[in-house]
Amino acid sequence: MNGDLKTETMGAAIKAAPPVSISTATLCGVPVNTVVMYATLVYTVLMGAHLIYKWWTEISDRRKERKQ
Repeated sequence: MNGDLKTETMGAAIKAAPPVSISTATLCGVPVNTVVMYATLVYTVLMGAHLIYKWWTEISDRRKERKQ
C-alpha cells in the first residue's frame, strides 16, 4: 500500500505542477502571457538544438560509411 500511495502522490503532483507554477508566477507579478512566451522560446530552442544534433549525427554516420 505504501508504494501505491507514493505513486499516486507523485502522479498528482506532476499533474498539478503546471497550474501551480502559473499561479505562483502570477502572484509574483509575472503575467501569464510572459510565462507562456518564455516557455515557448525555451521549447523552440531545445527542438532546434535536437534537430541540429540529429542532422549532425546523420551526416557523421554517412561520412563514416563512405570511408569504409
